[in-house]
Amino acid sequence: MASPAAATTERATAHNQMTLLERLRSLKRPADLDSTYLTHGIHPYAAKYIPQLPRMIIEEHTNERHTVFDPFCGSGTSLLEAALLGRKSIGTDCHPIATLIARAKTTTLEPCELEQVQRFATELPARVFPHLSDSEEIPAMRSLRQWFSPPAIQELAFLRGRIRRMPADNVRQFLECMLSSIIVSVSNQESETRYAAKLKQIGSGHTIFRFKRKLIKELAAIENLSKIPRVRRNPPKIIMADLTDPREIGFIEPDSVDLIVTSPPYPNSYDYYLYHKWRLIWLGFDVDRVKQAEIGSRNEYSSKRAPIETFIDRMHLAFISIGRMLKPSKLAYFFVGDAVIDGQFHDMELVYREISKGTSLRYVGGSNYELSEVTRSFHEKASANCHGGKKNQQKKQHVLVFEKVNSFRMCVSRSGVTRAKATPVPIATRVSLGKNIANGSTVSKICGQ
Repeated sequence: MASPAAATTERATAHNQMTLLERLRSLKRPADLDSTYLTHGIHPYAAKYIPQLPRMIIEEHTNERHTVFDPFCGSGTSLLEAALLGRKSIGTDCHPIATLIARAKTTTLEPCELEQVQRFATELPARVFPHLSDSEEIPAMRSLRQWFSPPAIQELAFLRGRIRRMPADNVRQFLECMLSSIIVSVSNQESETRYAAKLKQIGSGHTIFRFKRKLIKELAAIENLSKIPRVRRNPPKIIMADLTDPREIGFIEPDSVDLIVTSPPYPNSYDYYLYHKWRLIWLGFDVDRVKQAEIGSRNEYSSKRAPIETFIDRMHLAFISIGRMLKPSKLAYFFVGDAVIDGQFHDMELVYREISKGTSLRYVGGSNYELSEVTRSFHEKASANCHGGKKNQQKKQHVLVFEKVNSFRMCVSRSGVTRAKATPVPIATRVSLGKNIANGSTVSKICGQ
């Protein structure tokens, strides 16, 4: 019987012999993996993939001279992994809460900035009385008191006012992220992924307590991250931008990124604008603008009953932008889940192959597995409802790989057929010109033998 050490070595050897797609597919039990190390757990964010997935891809396809791009960066999982591996990276997202989290998660703090955060936590009062809260920081919303208790409103306003007066940008950004992280928990919103009112009886001092506890916990995480030289040298560039609007992503040079790793929106799955609504309001963002920019929201495909073609058209525009930025012959990895819209099941591999038509990205391969194997979010009841019912059982998570077509290597023959151009090999093999040259060979003919 093999020893435990030998068995572990055998499993590691077998794992290393698997293809990248096989290794990605093998990560079916994310609950068994640590997905919140360092700052990965800094803020709740629905449907984010585990960091081991982008890490595998980045390690496989890049080195420290390369740039990684996540066009739907969400809370910044790929960007943090790129920084930890010493790669430059760029992230875009149309959601301001997503970009706030991604920046706070990947921005290292100087010792003096860490001291400011620590002092901020230490100086917080146990509770805030009405005359101490900053009434100017209370959002002008009629329904505010339906969703927040009076003590929660006073304490959130107090915290927001104090944070906005912090002079250092990185410190203020980190503190805003901490404030955002607790807003749903101190509201009457039922959960992170259910926008329904549920009275929670948030009393005096509770909001301050939750904020301080979260701040102290994540201060240790950001301090540990800030000690890593690779991360300090490779801060990601994170921009709030809509990929379907070329004017918003013009800052990224064409043919400038070496790898794309992303988890784009799933149609008819989440309403990010809605689940983060109170965060948007408290932090001063425009909810309607975020709602309009969001691709794939449940509101659009269940409430408004938009067809799958709406998703295809919008994602097609995003693919054009993505293809423009990727270097020729480089790869783009997409982690996407199947969808059910108006009772009809949609295989996302087929949908994305349709999306890519007419763009510079071509499908080169992929893999899939049951969505229920990788996320609890899709353990929906098998009933006939607008979210898919029994057809949810068919849903798969796909890993789709696209390649940027190298137009410089393509030519059109006289017959109109597009084919690859011949390219010279970088090192020619030395050919002997002795008596043993085969008759009829090119060299033989050239030498007249």
